Amino acid sequence: MQNGETIGVVTAIYLGLGIILSIYPPIIQDKALGRICIFTAFVCLWMLWIVCYMSQMYPSITPEPLPLASEAD
Repeated sequence: MQNGETIGVVTAIYLGLGIILSIYPPIIQDKALGRICIFTAFVCLWMLWIVCYMSQMYPSITPEPLPLASEAD
C-alpha cells in the first residue's frame, strides 16, 4: 500500500467514525455537547496520527553515530 493510499484510507476511517458517532452519539443528556466533544476528539486523534505518520515518512532529524572512544584519541 502506497503512502498516499494509507493516508486516504485511515482518513476515511476516522472521518466515517467521527460522523457516525456525531450523528448517533452515545446515551448522554446533552446531545449537542456530546456531538461537539466526539467530533473534536476524532479531529485531535486524526491530527495526532497524521503528524506521527508523516514524521516517520520524512524524518527531519537523522541519527548520527557517535565516534568510538578508541577513535576519539
